[in-house]
Amino acid sequence: MGLSMPKKTKEPVWKSDIEMWFLRIQPTDPNTKKRVSLSLYGKTKEEVVEKSIIELRKVKTGGYSDQLDSIVDAYNNFIRLQIKPSVATATYRQWVLLGNKLFSYVKKDILLKWDYQRVQAIFNDLGKQYSKDTIAHYYHRLSRFTQYLVDTGVLTNNFMGSIKRTSTQAEKEKSILQEKQFEQLIDYIQKYEVTMDNLTSSVPIIALGISIFTGMRSAEVFGTTWSDLKVDKEGQGYFRISRYWSPAQKPVAGIIEYSPGKFSNHLKNRNAGEYRETLHTIPNWFVDKLYRFQKQQQTFLKSYHLSNQNHLILLTLYNHNSTQTSQPVSAGQVGNRMKKLFKNEFGWKFKNMSFYRMRASYESYWISKIHDPMILFNAMGHSGEMAYKKYIQITNEHQRKSEKIQLPY
Repeated sequence: MGLSMPKKTKEPVWKSDIEMWFLRIQPTDPNTKKRVSLSLYGKTKEEVVEKSIIELRKVKTGGYSDQLDSIVDAYNNFIRLQIKPSVATATYRQWVLLGNKLFSYVKKDILLKWDYQRVQAIFNDLGKQYSKDTIAHYYHRLSRFTQYLVDTGVLTNNFMGSIKRTSTQAEKEKSILQEKQFEQLIDYIQKYEVTMDNLTSSVPIIALGISIFTGMRSAEVFGTTWSDLKVDKEGQGYFRISRYWSPAQKPVAGIIEYSPGKFSNHLKNRNAGEYRETLHTIPNWFVDKLYRFQKQQQTFLKSYHLSNQNHLILLTLYNHNSTQTSQPVSAGQVGNRMKKLFKNEFGWKFKNMSFYRMRASYESYWISKIHDPMILFNAMGHSGEMAYKKYIQITNEHQRKSEKIQLPY
């Protein structure tokens, strides 16, 4: 069990006159330092033990409401207090959806039953449904929840380290552009002409260009503003960013209300206010294309009496209501445009290709062309640990020295 009776606590006794099990406990209130006498009854010995453990926990922690005696309510309380204040709405929504999945297993069970055997059974079943990566996400989140229960005195130890994780589901193949494909796409973007007639449908092409020339996360790409764009003395472009765009979130009944898109206040792996510069890998011809696109965007907005309050580069022009509230084009719109382009223009067929994979394609392309891979990893915003792991994998393939980046395209 996750909880256990103190060694000095007496065993429940059977009361034949009322045909119930009985136990009197006298824990010490940590605030008043006085002993509290509690009489507990139950139809079974196990029921009385469960009640005694719950009452002891209430006294030790200052008291929980009866509502929080269930696993479901404890989890909701945990994510509301510990997770929601520190993560983006999209991330919080993932925690909520995990809770919904968890509820299908534990239903109305009390925290007493949150133990190694129960959680191992849950992961055994999850392993039949999900891939190794998904199982890892579930494990990470439930480990934090279990540690929270330990920290608040509900459990005596975090048993998650003993949980075995297996998966019978094959990992989905994650597609990336090969070097030749990467350069073909660059050539297409260079020849692509943005006009007032195709301006609306050109926004995803501009998004694609920013992504393959910077390797930014998709949320960072959608959050780029015109003031983030910089140009060095050689005319090569780069972005200096300090935040990302958190897209609108659909509601989850009873827990999360609809949330409109908005800027975050910091980058991943960075504190609020800290900025990151991408590599100077934007060629001068794409910098010029961006500035021409900016003028056309301004002309479009003026003609429809609209504005770009957030100064977004990728301001959506599909829906004027979204334009007026300064929302960027969505990942779905960019992804659909990209898939049609790959199929119709190049005849490429990918099993699992999305706009998010452009970041991995950028890294794959540049890793063999830059002498110090740590420069690449840091510019892409990897955490120190992640950057170090990636560096160790390839350190024997490249010399560690820095020099001016020479664009191969």
